[in-house]
Amino acid sequence: MSAHDLEVDLANVDGTGLIWAWLDHARDTSVVRPGAVLTLADGEDVAMGQVVDLVQHDEGTIVHLRVLPRLFVDYSLVGHDHRFTTPVRARDRAGLTVGDIVTVVGDDGPDAGARIVFVSLDATDVELELLP
Repeated sequence: MSAHDLEVDLANVDGTGLIWAWLDHARDTSVVRPGAVLTLADGEDVAMGQVVDLVQHDEGTIVHLRVLPRLFVDYSLVGHDHRFTTPVRARDRAGLTVGDIVTVVGDDGPDAGARIVFVSLDATDVELELLP
């Protein structure tokens, strides 16, 4: 398996409206727990997702996931404490609230999970903190 945490089919959506996958498709099942942010792989496609819950099923354990929104950022803005402020287009900023987890994407670094720390109401700035 490559560097992803969980193999998924991003089209697998059940009655909850969430993407689901089998726990035994995880590279390390011990990291798959509610709230965890994982790297998901669907063939060549990669996304970041947050575990919503684990549900026991006759055939194994189902992992429900929420795919995280993607924000393009300038990695040169990331400080030593892994917090940074970046401009975000209005359509991408709509609906973001403090505490949300998103995927940050940039030219100079890997896709990563980040938590929204601040969303400006009168400007385009969003403050983010990279997840460990």
